Amino acid sequence: MKEKIKSSFDNAAKTYDSVAQVHVLSSAKLVSMLGSFNLRPKTILDIGCGTGNTSVELKKLYPHAEYTLCDISKNMINQALLKIPNAKHIVCDAEKHNFGEHYDLVVSNLAMQWFESIDEFLGNMLKKCRYFAFSTLLDRNFSDYGDLFDEWSGNYPSLQKLKNIVEKHGKLLKSSIERYDLLFESQFGAARYLKTLGAAPFPTSRNITQKLNTRRINLNYEVVCIVVRSDRDTSGVVVPRQSKICLAEVKSSCRLQVRKQHAP
Repeated sequence: MKEKIKSSFDNAAKTYDSVAQVHVLSSAKLVSMLGSFNLRPKTILDIGCGTGNTSVELKKLYPHAEYTLCDISKNMINQALLKIPNAKHIVCDAEKHNFGEHYDLVVSNLAMQWFESIDEFLGNMLKKCRYFAFSTLLDRNFSDYGDLFDEWSGNYPSLQKLKNIVEKHGKLLKSSIERYDLLFESQFGAARYLKTLGAAPFPTSRNITQKLNTRRINLNYEVVCIVVRSDRDTSGVVVPRQSKICLAEVKSSCRLQVRKQHAP
């Protein structure tokens, strides 16, 4: 499965940004949550960095930090380095890689849904950092699209299961659920969007085109954003402060609806 993921994102590296509007909004939300704390990280690791959008936003908040980009796709890393040329980089499967360095902050935006075990990964990473901020998909994602296939590779945790995992390994500081609807004029359009994004491994049916039609379809994203502190950090609870993050206008060939968000 990881080889398919790597190949899909390698192929989509140059088209990814043209359709990554949900990922851009999720990055901005994650960074805005970090902006409510008095963090001053000197070293930041961006896991599943993609084309570097999250680190670009982070640099506005932490301009003097040292950045390390990590992704399973070399082509994605190359695109990210065009935006952050001075960053260190690691091309690897983050679940299997032994990160020798300790980081003040680790971030991961919409990448952990591809992992085999979020539980094991989070436990390992919180031994390597002080704070971990991440977003991932919850179990209500893509319900309409997944119903089209006999097999469906999207296996996402419930909010409660994810919270249990987080509290098992660290201190949950802040969380928020963001819901986005991408409305497509046809199922073919939705499939094309996922391929352009690099998410082609989602449908496992061999006869995808035979099951798609021109009916309108909604790709519903349910994204949870979480900031967690390592139990090993002894600096005390950070003090929230006021912060404003401006979201850039995002244009798309499909219709994007942002549903009202709430903190779980």
